[in-house]
Amino acid sequence: MNITLKNVPQRVYRTMRREAKDQGRSLNAQIIKTLETEAAAVARRKRLRGLRLELDRFAASIPPLDDSTPLIGEDRRRKRRFMSTSALLVLDCSVAAKWILPEPGRVQALEILEQQESGEISLIAPDLMLAEFASLLAKRHRRKQISAEQAAEAFQLMEQCSPTIVETHSRLARALHLSLQLNMSLWDCVYVSLAIEYGCPLLTADRRLFRAGASHQLSIQLLS
Repeated sequence: MNITLKNVPQRVYRTMRREAKDQGRSLNAQIIKTLETEAAAVARRKRLRGLRLELDRFAASIPPLDDSTPLIGEDRRRKRRFMSTSALLVLDCSVAAKWILPEPGRVQALEILEQQESGEISLIAPDLMLAEFASLLAKRHRRKQISAEQAAEAFQLMEQCSPTIVETHSRLARALHLSLQLNMSLWDCVYVSLAIEYGCPLLTADRRLFRAGASHQLSIQLLS
């Protein structure tokens, strides 16, 4: 199908040209990619509205848990209503986990999910986030806090409500550069580099990451 765009604002045009150049695409291919991303986001928001009851049902089936942030941080170190002023946020696993697991900060995290549902904000995350959440569930299971069946269901729910997932592999070199430059965890820097690439804040519930980012004047916001 062919369409013609008219009266495109100069600011939008310049942004699309810059993004096309950065991604090695033609302007036409970049516009198609942007439209595909937005169409997927609209479909995701509709799906999330119906998913919220399922998230609450699942969380109610598990006894209250302690905060997952330290458990997620263990992996990173071993490997060595919130309102944002930005319409786009990079989402840390420490926040996304609270959508599903009954732990401190869940009410605030669900406000972020609601804002995504309403279209107030858009969320993106590296595919690393899904691996981190799976690792968190495995830890909770080993500690006998959730059953294997609950862990599997929790991961399925995360796959359904996760933000727009961005491929990590092509961004690892930049994350490594940041890690060496800032003396921060590589896995933290995967999120940080994504935020820098998209020119938006990183939202986390990890106070350690927040403090580290503040010390380097990085745009990191703490869930509160």
